[in-house]
Amino acid sequence: MPDQNMENDDLVTIVKNHFKESQGIPGGDIAKEREKAFKYYMRELFDWDDPNDETESHVVTSDVQEIVDGILTSLLRMFTVADNVAHFKPRGADDVAQAMQESDVVNYAFFEENPSFLILFYWFWDALVQKNGIVTAYWDDTQQVSTETYTDLEDAELGELMADEAVEIISDSVREEPILDPKTGEPLRDAEG
Repeated sequence: MPDQNMENDDLVTIVKNHFKESQGIPGGDIAKEREKAFKYYMRELFDWDDPNDETESHVVTSDVQEIVDGILTSLLRMFTVADNVAHFKPRGADDVAQAMQESDVVNYAFFEENPSFLILFYWFWDALVQKNGIVTAYWDDTQQVSTETYTDLEDAELGELMADEAVEIISDSVREEPILDPKTGEPLRDAEG
């Protein structure tokens, strides 16, 4: 148990070291175990010492895959049928509304703004087959910017665009078209011409 007076930087260092150790090194024991577990799941044949040796069984079953897929289905059902994946607990009576709002925001962000089913699927699958189920969560506040070009807008349409606070007009131009005589199709001269 970490010391209550431990600095945040020290705690982060300890967690990072444990995380790195849990990953294993290429060719290390953990990496070999993960490779073996993946082969079991994929029902791949192992390299036999002597393929002609009749004392070694060459039977490959799908037991691991069936068990993992069965557990995976149950886990996904458990976490996706509920309306909330996170629930913030209030510390006191005056925190109830804040805790409810925080719970709503986190659940909305997870279920509505992210591919929650896929995140859970790969997270659980990695945990069951590869021994490490890791998900990285972060807040991305970069703005999405897109540019659109409009032509031949009526005054009302231009007014609608200008009224939208999410729209910034970068440039505009006015094209004056001559007024045509409906009978002749010729441009009309202005009153002074």
